[in-house]
Amino acid sequence: MTIRNPFRSLRRNQRGSAMASAAFVLMAGVISVGLATSGINTVATYKTADTAYIVNNALETRYDAYVAELAGAGTATTDARTYNGVTAAITVGTTAAGHTPIAVTATYGAVTKTENRDLTSGVNTHIVGYDSIGAPVWGTASKVTETRFKTAATVDSYSASQDRTFAIDAAGNLDGTSNLWAWGKNGLGDNSNAQSATPKKIVVAAPAAPTVALTVAKVVTDRQNSTLGGTCAITTTAVAYCWGPNPASILGVGSAIDPLLIPTAIPGFTWTSITKGSGTTCGISAADNSAYCWGVNSGTSAGAVGNGGSTDQTTPQAVADSHKYRWLETTGGTTCGVTTPADTTPDALFCWGYNEWGSSITPVLTSALTAPNKVVSADMDALGNVCILDTNKDVWCKGPKQTTFGSATALSSAARLAMVTGSYKFTSLQVNAGTACGLTTNATANVTCWGLGTNGQIGNGANNTVVGGTTVSSSRTFTTLTVGDTFNCAVDKYRYVYCWGNGANGTIGNNLTANQNVPTDAALSTASGKVKFADVTAGPNGVLAFDWKGRLYSWGKNTNGQAGVNSTAAVNLPTAVTVPSSTTPFTAYTSIGR
Repeated sequence: MTIRNPFRSLRRNQRGSAMASAAFVLMAGVISVGLATSGINTVATYKTADTAYIVNNALETRYDAYVAELAGAGTATTDARTYNGVTAAITVGTTAAGHTPIAVTATYGAVTKTENRDLTSGVNTHIVGYDSIGAPVWGTASKVTETRFKTAATVDSYSASQDRTFAIDAAGNLDGTSNLWAWGKNGLGDNSNAQSATPKKIVVAAPAAPTVALTVAKVVTDRQNSTLGGTCAITTTAVAYCWGPNPASILGVGSAIDPLLIPTAIPGFTWTSITKGSGTTCGISAADNSAYCWGVNSGTSAGAVGNGGSTDQTTPQAVADSHKYRWLETTGGTTCGVTTPADTTPDALFCWGYNEWGSSITPVLTSALTAPNKVVSADMDALGNVCILDTNKDVWCKGPKQTTFGSATALSSAARLAMVTGSYKFTSLQVNAGTACGLTTNATANVTCWGLGTNGQIGNGANNTVVGGTTVSSSRTFTTLTVGDTFNCAVDKYRYVYCWGNGANGTIGNNLTANQNVPTDAALSTASGKVKFADVTAGPNGVLAFDWKGRLYSWGKNTNGQAGVNSTAAVNLPTAVTVPSSTTPFTAYTSIGR
């Protein structure tokens, strides 16, 4: 895996990694593998394995290569290189006051994106903190370091059950004892089937060498059903290992043992991504980007596997189409995927399963955009709500089966999605538990939500469900947004976290358990002032965030120790996760199992 500075993009998600002095990497709910050693960076992450993410990933990968060359030989090339179909190149500016501006430009079809970075020369500096308005404060370092602070604003980064959290050591498997950690309810994969309120190592190993820990690239657990869906991890060689609840052999590893207490390989496949939900598992094949699914495929999940049948499957089944996918998600008995740009129906959304139009047991085209408009990203929830963000920055949605979501416009078999009501232009999108929210292009008050709002999760000062897009009541400018189950959180441009919605589990982070129908400060203060956070991610009933020093904080549900604070008591304020004594602080994280 590429090693990255801890202040860089994370995910997913998924999306990123951190330098060796950092401890943990932010994970996506759908797991992906970056095959950097082969010159190919294939990505697919939960909720954001889309054009924006593929472009961002190319920017990160090209920049990492430049910095690695510079730090190693002292010189670096700026030529254009191709990653997963995206061309990325470097332009070096004129050094001034010890700083060298670097522009990284990525081109993907009609999409071009440039990000400005900042390298030091001579004195070499890096971020050591932030002042009262969130601006970076520079300090000295011994080698070339990227100095541009970057949040994961374009990356959604959670995949969660109710009770478990998993994290990957960003320094890699340096000591041979695994780079995967877990805490929370039993079923963590440590062969003990006991719960743990602090992080513990989980060994993923091949059967022929059970004591040799493999390096895990990404990990995902079943967000909707922690007693049914289990957990899977993909190693850096693209092999998937699964463990946990395995009723009727639904994990797809060829074993009838239930539960599986240790990670066990899925034979015969390699993967770029895996997604789990409601007992169904799906993945994108590393061989050809085809979709495969297995597990629960009956009852209210009938058709979720997409193989043309409605019986549960114990091994990966080819989805009954010839399409190639770049994003895939299964949840609530329905599966959706976005095709690759090279597919016969490029950059389009296909769905199948119980909540799809006519409960189709094979994929059907769900998006019907007029060319050149295409699907940029998609998201869905366990209730059957599905939304897409298009190249015009409009959002289109549907509810379960033939119902509407985000609009009162009637749907038909020819128009299965309707544009969300309201004059908004979106830059991101998330859907969860009947509520959808997105960041908009507005300079301030830039969060818009719609759907269920009885717990205040719309954030407009009311406690009611809304049909169309509704602006969240806050004058702040938010850079990162995450949607949990009936509550939401966001980070503003000054690095403060605000949450709103259902506070029953302490998820607002204000030391109360009451609902809040407007964004409310997760008010953690220290002797030096309020804590500033780099990023935040929400699970079903809990939140994780890390500060600029790399300290991981958690709040929300903790009945099984899933907050990782060495107790099972309620956690109503951001609280530092208990770091093992031999480990450096967390700088990134995954909310898999919250």
